Amino acid sequence: MKKFFRQTALVLLPCCLLLQPVQAADAPWVRLTTPEFTVLSQLDEAATVVWAEDFQRFIAALGQVIEVDERALPPLDIVLFDSADDFAPYRASTRSGTVNDLVGFFSNQGSWSVIGLPVNNGNVSSQQVTYHEAVHWYSSMLLGRYPYWFTEGIAEVFSTLVIDGDAVRWGAAVTDNVAYLRESGLQPMADFFAVSRDSALHEVGTFYPQAWLFVHYLLFGEPGLNPAGLIRLVEDVNSSGRRSALEEALGLTDEDLDAALAAYLAAGSFPTDMFNVPADDRMLETGIATAADAESALAKLAIAGNNIELGFDHAEALLDLEPRQANTYDIIAEVANRLNDREMLETALNNAILLNSNNAKTYELQAAFLWEENEDSNTGTLAPEVARQIADLLTRSILIQPFRLETYLAFVRVLPNIMNATDVDFDAIELGKALFPDEGIILVGEAMLSALAGNYDLAMALIEEANDEAYQIASNNRAFTRMVSEFVRVTGIANSLQLLYGDGRYADAVQYIDGILANEQMPGNIRGFLTAQRRNMLSNERIAEVEALLADNEREAARQLLQQMLEEDGLTPGAQDYARSTLSLLTP
Repeated sequence: MKKFFRQTALVLLPCCLLLQPVQAADAPWVRLTTPEFTVLSQLDEAATVVWAEDFQRFIAALGQVIEVDERALPPLDIVLFDSADDFAPYRASTRSGTVNDLVGFFSNQGSWSVIGLPVNNGNVSSQQVTYHEAVHWYSSMLLGRYPYWFTEGIAEVFSTLVIDGDAVRWGAAVTDNVAYLRESGLQPMADFFAVSRDSALHEVGTFYPQAWLFVHYLLFGEPGLNPAGLIRLVEDVNSSGRRSALEEALGLTDEDLDAALAAYLAAGSFPTDMFNVPADDRMLETGIATAADAESALAKLAIAGNNIELGFDHAEALLDLEPRQANTYDIIAEVANRLNDREMLETALNNAILLNSNNAKTYELQAAFLWEENEDSNTGTLAPEVARQIADLLTRSILIQPFRLETYLAFVRVLPNIMNATDVDFDAIELGKALFPDEGIILVGEAMLSALAGNYDLAMALIEEANDEAYQIASNNRAFTRMVSEFVRVTGIANSLQLLYGDGRYADAVQYIDGILANEQMPGNIRGFLTAQRRNMLSNERIAEVEALLADNEREAARQLLQQMLEEDGLTPGAQDYARSTLSLLTP
């Protein structure tokens, strides 16, 4: 163990990365925990409890409108700063630099998530910021695959939710957004839809207000969509394209939307809706945070905000405080991954896993590391023993946090490289089928496992089912699906032919191949494989017939068959060589 941790310490101390000591973690912090989230707060205990109770009520209200499986939500840390100045070092950064006017942010990092915001920010409603970021967390498993305008627009719509006892009102106008859009004007919707996240943060000031206006219009304006209908619309946008989806659902072109939104803004009447939500009586536990609690939460916030050197500082402090905790190395691995420090990453991952990390992303990072280090640059394949390691890491990640579709996709993609399937492999696929019943790629994975287990008929049936319109397969997974389909088909055919060959049933093998070749849609590469196999089997059939005739001393019949073989198309050169040499022996 000494060598193990000494190696880690050496990796974590490159002098060029050391910064000034971070002061934010020095002052006492309050730590509050609930089953759903953990708060690290610069506020006093009473104020932290009040904030958390309001947050709980909001989440309960949100659950009445947006249906998600709360088990799928990533663990959430919330860091509450007393002021905007305290929060400033943790503001999110993008390629274009720090977002200086950012008043709070949420980030989903897969196996964990974090919200950071100042409670007393001076000019923006703290509650509005809190609610906006809470929507991102609560909807993170739902919204991660949707366009940026939608994720920000829906968060803005819910940010003005008002809770009064059991009564909840949602949809109230964001007055700053209304005022800004009336002064600056609306961006043409064709341009609006093309805005990137980076441009929205740094260049296009109308983007967030207009995202709010558009989503509010869809929910409360003339379209009158309910939240489920809005989700379906955005899914159609993803699957069939924005223009066709919007025209089919709303009957509106981009130009029609320009006019409709301008009229909605000018009218100034922004409807709201009411519903009731029961009180939340779940317990809150509070206490003084340990130094390690503070460093861990602040490191995550810095990492999520892309402030990597600040995250490195916190990770280094955490290493001093808790050098034998898996969480320490989970965080160091996150930092090393972003710094692209392969040596630090490898050591941190090995340490975390040796300490039995319970962080699903750690196992994903280790799987990705092994894949990158061992993939054949020419063929894109992996050695079976390495592929088996990767598959085991990914199934471990799935069992820790089973609601991440990305992990299943990585698992399915490694399967063509392994030699045999395990019960845990099948368990992971069954879990994926239950949680993502519409994802065809998971059926593709089951087909691969079934083929590895020798059940080729089931494997082909699963491939056909995965391509049925009842399932969805992302466009970037289509080529892989075709590859697996061809692998399963060829492997299944080869296995059947091997069984027939072993039994000496060459004629049956030829008939089997002819039946498959009758399918005109058979891919060319498989057709070529089958044609070659038919030539082999037909040659074996003819040779077997000659040998049988010779065994019965029917030499003339054998000579006639051998002469026929010399003239017959579809035999191998080896079979025709056999015919010539044998015929010469039978000729007087």
